[in-house]
Amino acid sequence: MTVVQIDDISRRDSLIHYRRQYTATAVVRHVASDGQSVPIAFTIEQSATETPAVSVDIRGPLDYPVIPATHVLREYILKLDLQGKLP
Repeated sequence: MTVVQIDDISRRDSLIHYRRQYTATAVVRHVASDGQSVPIAFTIEQSATETPAVSVDIRGPLDYPVIPATHVLREYILKLDLQGKLP
């Protein structure tokens, strides 16, 4: 399973300064499919000693297993964050 892209990323206001909350639309592709677009919400929480913790909430129906999809989305989002591509 791979993430093709994440579009329409918008940041939600958060009262906690080390926590960033976003909503977006992700396109994921399984081995034998063209890809499926699904709305997601994710949170990036920065700790003092570790890499950021990313939690992902898939907010729409997905035709693939959810746990592997969440895992690849988490890795993709972390890569975007480390590259500075998130608002």
